[in-house]
Amino acid sequence: MTGLTSVDGFENIADRKVECMNAMFLHSCGVNCETIDISKLKPNYYIDADSMFEGCKTKYINFIPFSGSEPYQLQSTYSMFKDCENLKDIFCEGGIYAQPKQNYKVDSMFENCKELTSININQIYINSTHTIKNMFKGCFNLCGVNTTTEVKNWTDISAENSVDMFEGCEKLPNYGSSIAGQRNSQYAKSDLEGGFFTKIPEHEGRAIILGNTLTFFTEQDSSITDYYKVPVNLKNEDAPWASKAETINDISYTNNFKSWFSNVQSLHAWFKNTKVTDSVVSKLVDLNTTNIKDMSSLFYGCTETHIPDFSNLQTTSLVDISYMFSNSSLGSPQGTGTAYTCNLKTNNVKYMSNVFSGCSQLLKYNNLILSENFATSNVVDMSGMFDQCNSQSYKVQFSNSFNTSNVKDFSYMFSNCSWISKSIDQVSIMDTSNAIDMSYMFSVSNIAGEFSLENAT
Repeated sequence: MTGLTSVDGFENIADRKVECMNAMFLHSCGVNCETIDISKLKPNYYIDADSMFEGCKTKYINFIPFSGSEPYQLQSTYSMFKDCENLKDIFCEGGIYAQPKQNYKVDSMFENCKELTSININQIYINSTHTIKNMFKGCFNLCGVNTTTEVKNWTDISAENSVDMFEGCEKLPNYGSSIAGQRNSQYAKSDLEGGFFTKIPEHEGRAIILGNTLTFFTEQDSSITDYYKVPVNLKNEDAPWASKAETINDISYTNNFKSWFSNVQSLHAWFKNTKVTDSVVSKLVDLNTTNIKDMSSLFYGCTETHIPDFSNLQTTSLVDISYMFSNSSLGSPQGTGTAYTCNLKTNNVKYMSNVFSGCSQLLKYNNLILSENFATSNVVDMSGMFDQCNSQSYKVQFSNSFNTSNVKDFSYMFSNCSWISKSIDQVSIMDTSNAIDMSYMFSVSNIAGEFSLENAT
């Protein structure tokens, strides 16, 4: 039965009777199913849940809430959420709580949950008798596994029984090829430091729009009930306040939020289509941004007319700035002939796809200087970086930090860029030795004069 469009209810099932939910929804929900809601179910204290949702294409699962007054524990979770490829979030008040039976498999519990960006667990008690192979394998967008308490005994699992635990989870902090396979469990430290598990913030970040100001606070500051919940790891979605973005021209925050902000790992699309850039950056500098890994689409479509000063912004963890300024109104006839300088520190950035794409005014009135701070030695994707930045009057000036030796994708990088002939001396010496995709790299760019890529192989 793959045609279910929603699943809810369960309040009439006898309390504390159900103890086996193995394969309960196995391959039962197709792509049209938005939500599976079993939050009203009150099961037995001990539950078997092998393959419970395996193969479901639903976007959201409202799971049984966990609380001290009505506790329960999952005794078996083998392939519980495996192949839930469209699953964006698992809502579970109190977090998922599991204490598998001795010698049981926890293998593939979240395998191939490709759209999940974070997973909240209360506790999953693991010991040396369990196997956790492929547990998070193929969770390509996973930025963190959050827990309300300490992770227990994960380091006791042998390399053989934890193989490929985090295989393919490249967006996790500190991920590298050396930890993709064996001994993945050694990164699940009980002290939560340096591992893939992070502590769920004690408080909740919230936001409201007051006038034209996006105001951030925590529940410590106000008991107001109509607010936006501030995401910690936003990815591939717009910010909760996106529908009001065009009214926002400033931000403010409380001291409690300032302390809470260190939990945030992604600023993806936070200020998309707003009227802010420079004013926001000056206030972000006062926050702890050292844990921010993702600034993709941060200022997408913004109507501010100049590039903000990023020189004091901490970006040591920053990995992704794709679409950061895309389709924004950078560039202004006021001050014609002056140079814009982008001094964002990008030493560890890997993804710059379309970072300036669609900025049609960017080079219409001014040159763009990419400063020494704008380092690119770790970048692998520059696709569409300047696509549609068309100008015949001004150009981009690259510093010595513009290193393309690791870039694999150059597709559309200078497409529709008439200014390219003015920077031909710098573009010609770009290192393309690791290039895989160069499709449409200079399409419709009207290159004039002699041109070659000397370091292409």
